[in-house]
Amino acid sequence: MPTTEQAPVIERETIREDELDEELDPQSSDGDIPPIFGKCPVCGKPLFPRDRYTNQPKAPPVGQGPLSRARCDRCGAIIEYVGNGEWVPVEFVEEEK
Repeated sequence: MPTTEQAPVIERETIREDELDEELDPQSSDGDIPPIFGKCPVCGKPLFPRDRYTNQPKAPPVGQGPLSRARCDRCGAIIEYVGNGEWVPVEFVEEEK
């Protein structure tokens, strides 16, 4: 018959609310999204671009035309990645008839 040993006692740590406020101070912590992703220049939604082929989180290449573009799923704007977390709306020139 197996022996029964008493389980170790684990004590809980109590955190006071004032200590919690100090730890979660928004001015001392940088809670922004990484600069590689950025925000939509039209509606301000945080962007989380993914690689077209592997679906892994990754910013598109810079300066490669259609490969540098994405569509915002909130406002539908077509935007182009210009590097360092910056996006610009793409303006297409309509053909004159």
